[in-house]
Amino acid sequence: MRRVLITGASGANGGAILDRLLSRGWTVAALLRDPAAAWRLAGRLDQAVVIRGDMDNLAAIQADIHRFAADTVVHLAWDGVTSGSRNAPSQLRNLTGTLALLELTAAAGARHFIGFGSQAEYGRRTGPSGGDAPVLPETVYGAVKLSTGVIAERVAATLGVRFTWLRLFASYGPRDNPGFLLPKLITSLLQGGRMAMTSGQQSWDYLYFEDVARAVLAVIETGAAGTFDLGSGQPHRIGDIARMVRDLIDPQLALGLGEMADPDGPVVNLKADIAALSGATGWQPQTGLDTGLMQTVKWYRDNAS
Repeated sequence: MRRVLITGASGANGGAILDRLLSRGWTVAALLRDPAAAWRLAGRLDQAVVIRGDMDNLAAIQADIHRFAADTVVHLAWDGVTSGSRNAPSQLRNLTGTLALLELTAAAGARHFIGFGSQAEYGRRTGPSGGDAPVLPETVYGAVKLSTGVIAERVAATLGVRFTWLRLFASYGPRDNPGFLLPKLITSLLQGGRMAMTSGQQSWDYLYFEDVARAVLAVIETGAAGTFDLGSGQPHRIGDIARMVRDLIDPQLALGLGEMADPDGPVVNLKADIAALSGATGWQPQTGLDTGLMQTVKWYRDNAS
């Protein structure tokens, strides 16, 4: 039976991954700073081992990490994911924390380390990523993600640990971060509001949380190693997504498209190249954008406060 340690399990992606791994009957531990605040995991934490601590002080939980003895680590924890923190010098702590976690878990017996990168490693691309696409991060966040993936892969090799780096593009679904675009838009429209937006000409590659979790499961079960794009491979214009959301709520509601200035530079088209991940694991996205948005809107409608 697998023994998997997850960091960042209290996030939307982490919660979906925790559920997927528990459904396999595996033993799963979640590293949580404050279990009481992990609202996404309500009713499910009793099925997991909770290790209380944080990435800034791993030494304090060294004994707990060794006691659990994970064979696989899924590392999602990352401070500073919101737009206001993307250029903060504190991003560097994520690099040192990841390396410390890698070394600590390797010493405790882990032989596969799966870390989460970001589309931000590519910068503002106007074409597909992956493959031979250049990595040109434009934020400290993107640069630290890129550096962490490269350095951790080298360190893992010296420790005899299989290493996988998943460059996650945009993800979405129920229980999302309330400060992100889709939750803000959905919440605003459910209240009959009008959220100011750019023209919406830029394209993003959105992947449903459950498909993220299924990809991680496929990586663990196949032992796939290397750096992979993780997305749907099917970008959509933000304006079109906004209209889909609006129509699911009330087609008569007005959208605030064009009420904010577009970013300078070319229109960005973010598209994940998922061929390598699919080839290595057999994984393919299963939730189309229309279905995923319908399920997401339903969750926010059912849980409106």
